[in-house]
Amino acid sequence: MSNGKTIHKYELSNNLELSNMAEQYGSLDFKSPKVAGTLSALIPGAGQLYLNRKRDAAASFILNGVFIWGIVESFNNDNIGVGILLSIFELGWYGGNIYSAVNGAYKHNRKLRDSFRNKFSIGLNINVSEHHESIPSFIFSFNYRY
Repeated sequence: MSNGKTIHKYELSNNLELSNMAEQYGSLDFKSPKVAGTLSALIPGAGQLYLNRKRDAAASFILNGVFIWGIVESFNNDNIGVGILLSIFELGWYGGNIYSAVNGAYKHNRKLRDSFRNKFSIGLNINVSEHHESIPSFIFSFNYRY
């Protein structure tokens, strides 16, 4: 027992434990930053929706829509200066929307990896046995906590 957590030792030859851990890691729901960014570039807020951030998706969609509506109305009413100013703000907001989706995917993936690491804290122990003077024996083992 260490800090109230059980520590189990397994030898490297115990492939079942390692394959179970690899299978659990492989089943984590990682999100692609490229997909999140592409979705947000196509439809503002779609990348955030892909990341299950519904409030951010709604805010991004609505605010980009309001900016675009304001730009169109400004140019239709011959307010060129206002249209250009709103276009500059919209480009910044639109780019921030894409950046937010990509960054959100990286954060989501990092959170999953950290959670997995905390669940299975892995350490590699390598011991050299000196029982045989001419041929040293090596013992490999993994320790993990759950």
